[in-house]
Amino acid sequence: MKQIEGERSEIVQKGKAYFKDFMRLCSLYKLTSVRLDQNDEEDEEGPSNSNKSRESSLQEMANQRQSKIERYKEQKRIIAELKELRTHVEKSHVEEEVERKYYMLLLKHWINTVIDEYENIKFELQILEQRPNMAHCHQRQPKEPSQKKSFRPFIITKDQLQKKVLGAGYPSLPTLTIEEFYDQKIKEGTLQIPTGQSLHDWAVEPEKKANDADQKEAEDDEKEDADDPEALAKARAWDDWKDDIRRGDGNRNNMG
Repeated sequence: MKQIEGERSEIVQKGKAYFKDFMRLCSLYKLTSVRLDQNDEEDEEGPSNSNKSRESSLQEMANQRQSKIERYKEQKRIIAELKELRTHVEKSHVEEEVERKYYMLLLKHWINTVIDEYENIKFELQILEQRPNMAHCHQRQPKEPSQKKSFRPFIITKDQLQKKVLGAGYPSLPTLTIEEFYDQKIKEGTLQIPTGQSLHDWAVEPEKKANDADQKEAEDDEKEDADDPEALAKARAWDDWKDDIRRGDGNRNNMG
């Protein structure tokens, strides 16, 4: 990288010298009154001249800006005239005055180009001269990798309790059967032994409810056949209730 910067700086210095030599010759031939050497001397004296006021500096900057604007307008006009005159110059027979005007405009075009490019060359040289110092100032030592604290997971109480009930994302497997659970509770004395037609009996024996219903219906039929007074009175009361209350009475929501 340093070798490339050194080569570039040498090339730019040569270009600056060629520009200055070109402008010196043009000045000798009375083609321009601009001297690049004079501008360099003013730049070198500028920082040491403490008497130079702020207002004069601003005025000088305004003059330079105005000069650039005028050169830009002049360049546009010169390029347009050169295009027009080139068609005449390229002919086999061309008038001497036309040819002279063409080359004078071409010299003027390059004089303006050199003036603008010379400022760019000086600016690039300043950057190339200051780059080693800037690189040294901005050189930073690599930072030591900081030790990051290990992340310690935390458990929310709600999630923890939920996992105890539902399991870790899937239903937990039962550890006891229903019979073992009831036997354990009976041994602990926290559950009374059910008697009669209870939900427990129907849960243990799903067919018990149907069997009990069939047995009860058979007993009622036997009592009616035996002319049991209690069974006959109950049957008559049921018939009277069905006669008095029609089907659907009391169903006021669905109406039917």
